[in-house]
Amino acid sequence: MKRFLTSMAVAISLPCAVAHATTIYDTIGVGNAYENQQGWTIGNPSNGAHYSSFAQFSPLQSGYLASAIAPIWHGGGALAPLRFEVRADEGGHPGAVLALATVSFGANGGLVSGAFSGDVWISAQRAYWFGLAATDPTTLVGWYQNPGQVKGLNASTGALWQQPNEWFVQTWTLGAFQLDARVAAAVPEPASALMLSMGLSLVVLGAARRKRAALS
Repeated sequence: MKRFLTSMAVAISLPCAVAHATTIYDTIGVGNAYENQQGWTIGNPSNGAHYSSFAQFSPLQSGYLASAIAPIWHGGGALAPLRFEVRADEGGHPGAVLALATVSFGANGGLVSGAFSGDVWISAQRAYWFGLAATDPTTLVGWYQNPGQVKGLNASTGALWQQPNEWFVQTWTLGAFQLDARVAAAVPEPASALMLSMGLSLVVLGAARRKRAALS
């Protein structure tokens, strides 16, 4: 009995944090709907350009980036993997790459997904950029826009008239995408957890003593 009570007291005193995947930004419609008639060009449109397209967003919650989903179509060229990128905001355009996910897709396109590696923290209500980039110089895909016509800042690079890392930013209908992050559940403060464990331990000990007294 004593060993049982000691183990219970130790277990109660240990705080527990549980991380769970939560959607922190989403412009994909109900039932995974998206605008399948128009979107943003990614890769090589056969004129020598090599486009990447990004949408500015602010997450609803803070957390560690977990995964992303976006709808695409295959316009031609190699079925080489795409890159999902999350970038910092730098003066109103995409800046440093914070997280990368390699995404495979088939000839029919559709919703594709990728998991981010590492523990990349992003903060709620702060501006970031999510976008797609091709990894093969011949690949041409399109990133479908969102069905709700949600507008915001769109940034593109890779046009023939642009210098490397030069961005064209405009307010337009954003590409459809969903971002999930690992969000930690609330954890009691150490002092609160200690007081709780002490109180529960006294209750358990008191109950055990009363039981022994009743049996004697």
